[in-house]
Amino acid sequence: MTGSAALTAAQAAAAGSTYLGALLLGRWLVPEQFADIAVLVALLLAATFLTTGLQLLSAIAVARGDDGSEATLRVLQRWTVVAGSLGCLALVIGSWPLHEAFGTDSAWPFVVLGLGLPAYLAQAVGRGRLQGQRRLVTLATTFGVEATVRLVAPTVIVAMGGGVVGASAGMTLSLLATWLCVRAASPGPVSRHVPGLGRGSAAERIATRATERVAVRELRAQATSVAALLAAQLLVATVDLVVAAAVLPPAEAARYTAVALVGHGVLLLVWAGSVTLFPTVTRGSSADTTPTRLLGAAAGATVAVGASCAGTTWWLGDPALTALLGTHYAGLAPPLTGHVLAMTAAAVALLLAGHAAARRRHREPLLLTGMTALGAGALVAAGHDTGSLVVTLLVVLVSACAGQVVSLAIEPRARRPRARPTIPGPRRGSS
Repeated sequence: MTGSAALTAAQAAAAGSTYLGALLLGRWLVPEQFADIAVLVALLLAATFLTTGLQLLSAIAVARGDDGSEATLRVLQRWTVVAGSLGCLALVIGSWPLHEAFGTDSAWPFVVLGLGLPAYLAQAVGRGRLQGQRRLVTLATTFGVEATVRLVAPTVIVAMGGGVVGASAGMTLSLLATWLCVRAASPGPVSRHVPGLGRGSAAERIATRATERVAVRELRAQATSVAALLAAQLLVATVDLVVAAAVLPPAEAARYTAVALVGHGVLLLVWAGSVTLFPTVTRGSSADTTPTRLLGAAAGATVAVGASCAGTTWWLGDPALTALLGTHYAGLAPPLTGHVLAMTAAAVALLLAGHAAARRRHREPLLLTGMTALGAGALVAAGHDTGSLVVTLLVVLVSACAGQVVSLAIEPRARRPRARPTIPGPRRGSS
């Protein structure tokens, strides 16, 4: 198995563990508690996609291979500390308002999950370094550890009577285990030493500050496209779960949660391997056709896998959910299939927008973010039951995918420089 194949399989396992583990919890939780799991999964997905964005920036910096790569990683390390601390404080301080807004049984699950955010965001730079260096088998190992702990820990704790708080504790354990594994697998702290200068000297400190200022400018140049891509990822992965938890009755929200957990699992399954494309895209020149061929192959594979998953859920989804969760979740085959198709369209749209972000193009990520944000309003307006939410989500995401295709199709081709007209001079021998 090649490194790319191992990484794709491990990322798919990590994605599947989030959703399979959440579905398994439905065997021990009543529908009202199972609806609370949807909010925790949405927060966990937000953290996952945030770390994916930071990992992407780190991988691009390492793939460049220039003198400023280490400085860029140092800046990103500081950013992850700040972002993780702010995220932890936001969940701890905002736990009671979140409890009131979503009608959960307790505010403690938000506090427990927030405690693991600083460590989970800190590991993003280490994973990005591994990806940029193409150490994909080692990177795949970290995802394998994450998948194992995320599947086993919440299931065991809830089976022992831990409830929703226990599920949150199990998710937090998976965040901490991931950080420990990446810390062991990736190189040590990024060195500040500048070759040729005395270690700790004033000249070295001045040179370090100068390179880090350049790194910040480089990150700002990429920030618009990557931040827009990250916002689109967060919206696609969480908005329907949040809307369902906020506007649907608890019993119906639990039914939609079961549908959405399967659909979002397919989203991360079919999109898992696409992030391995970004360092290759970054290394390619504007005239290189290799990234374009890889993009076409990745998009085709995404559609093929998504279509096969949709067919499987149409035939087997209803009996599987009924056997796993009970008769309350019967009759969900049509919305299951529709949600899987919607997530397939979202995966293709994210793949195209990610390709543009790696090339420092802003239009496609911003377009996807805008269309998805408008779709969130449509979901709130149409949020009457599971079927209406799924149909609205399908229309929104297929439209977003079509927008990405059209935007890339009208990409202006590089114009050839016109030859300057030759001004005829006086003929030889003429006066």
